[in-house]
Amino acid sequence: MSEDIDEWDAYSPEDDVCDADLGDERRTKRYVAIVEALSHRPDASVPEAFEDEASRQGYYRFMRHPSIAYEDLLEPHYEATRQRAERLDTVLCIHDTTQFAFPLPDEKRDDLSRLSSNRQ
Repeated sequence: MSEDIDEWDAYSPEDDVCDADLGDERRTKRYVAIVEALSHRPDASVPEAFEDEASRQGYYRFMRHPSIAYEDLLEPHYEATRQRAERLDTVLCIHDTTQFAFPLPDEKRDDLSRLSSNRQ
């Protein structure tokens, strides 16, 4: 087994964000805890992922904090991903651009999000 594969086996998403610069060490610690909780239960809702009231409220306060922009949260992950990709021979960047059209009457489309002014 190659060293690269062993390294990936030891990877955890919170490793990407442990050095995030969010202006306060406590925010970074909270961010690591949030990523850890969500990565262990990616299919869970927020109340399910944060079962106790204190951690749930900590999540909500963190996400509403005016000094934290989503770019600040994503940047450490982007940088860690770039560093991992540089060590590989081949990197594939794949995304799905599939579009769906559902022939429903307008009254059934209330809960669908808008793609444009004429499409949902």
